[in-house]
Amino acid sequence: LNEEFTLSDQTFTLNERELVSGECVLVTGLVLDPGVKIIDPNNRNYKDFTWKVETTGVPFDFYKDTNKLMVTDGSQLDYKTKPSWTFKISVSDGEYTHSATITVNLTDVNERPQISDCMKEYTIKENTTEKSAKGKVLGTLYVEDYDKVDGKYNELTYSLEGKIADIFEIKETANNGGKRTVSIAVKDESKLDYEKLYNNKEENAIYPITIAANDNQYTAFVKTKIVIEDVNESLTATGGTFYLNEHSPIGSKVGKVVGTDYDTYNADFSKLSY
Repeated sequence: LNEEFTLSDQTFTLNERELVSGECVLVTGLVLDPGVKIIDPNNRNYKDFTWKVETTGVPFDFYKDTNKLMVTDGSQLDYKTKPSWTFKISVSDGEYTHSATITVNLTDVNERPQISDCMKEYTIKENTTEKSAKGKVLGTLYVEDYDKVDGKYNELTYSLEGKIADIFEIKETANNGGKRTVSIAVKDESKLDYEKLYNNKEENAIYPITIAANDNQYTAFVKTKIVIEDVNESLTATGGTFYLNEHSPIGSKVGKVVGTDYDTYNADFSKLSY
């Protein structure tokens, strides 16, 4: 005599991502353990039943005709956009068929920040006495991190690494729902001197720099370059009071005027005329 089995609604808990070697990875293929439970007076094996997910469009299915649910598409599991999944299943022994509601609650996992829209190069003109470059923004990029702590978005810290990193600063200027606008600006204009930063080997003042964003657990990096542009700077001249005897022949030396121009590497800027 085949006695009727029973099936009830059940709830599972699942991390939205899996931590592997310090990295958060998709849980596609992960099998939820334990499986869906039934009460069977006949004490049959779970393989004697047919297990089916009835709801379409969900990232779950039964694993190899067993009672265990498996994640079929981990990319759909995102605590920030959908913290739980509810779907219908059915179980049949060939004579009796029962349905139940399955709920899978996701656990939020801290994920690495993502950097986007970083330019290949950021350009800035050198600092001059006529026009200070302090605070001038070279450009922006975006850093996305939608993880929250106690209901608030993670606070990120930013840094620059490279030979001329100390000349600049990077700071968050806006946070739109976890998508942050980050700006690179001049911090120490006194060091922003094309002539001093000029690289004779490369024949330019272009420096690689690394941008880092940290959420206190993970750090995201992106590489770019900062280009220092030469500016035609004011020259100086020194002379004095000169005396000339009357009736001096043409070509007589009257005095000496010295012009000083610190533009060294740009021929258009360093050529003087008197």
